[in-house]
Amino acid sequence: MGLRRHAQTWSVMGLCPEFYNSEAYRAHGFSSLEDFVQRFWVNYFAPMDPNNLIWMGWKWRHGDVSLHTNGDLAAALGRITAKTYVVPFSRDMFFPPDDCEAEQRLIPNSEFRVVDSLWAHFAMFCLSDRDREQIDRCIDDLLKEHVD
Repeated sequence: MGLRRHAQTWSVMGLCPEFYNSEAYRAHGFSSLEDFVQRFWVNYFAPMDPNNLIWMGWKWRHGDVSLHTNGDLAAALGRITAKTYVVPFSRDMFFPPDDCEAEQRLIPNSEFRVVDSLWAHFAMFCLSDRDREQIDRCIDDLLKEHVD
């Protein structure tokens, strides 16, 4: 029951309202909202070990890079020397692009790009060709810069 409740929570925060309002799930073979919630969200989370989800939450809460610089996030991000792309997904409610851009500005030699997707946080799954193309372009461009 707990994993089902977890799936329902993520169904609210993991995707954007436009995804649901446009019924974008239908383009992926789901017949209704209930079908999508069951076959996408519940089927994704139900097989997981609940302890892994607890640890993921712990990691999100405690994974603070500024701990290495006495709480100074600008100093911590300013120490990054690798060529960096900060690539959030549009409409992501967990990692909003505006927040990511503010942090990207603190990273020397970095670039900000947004993957525009109704899949929001879950654009990382590349469930649409457009999402995959945008993500691949970012990776290809970063690799080309490294080689050049």
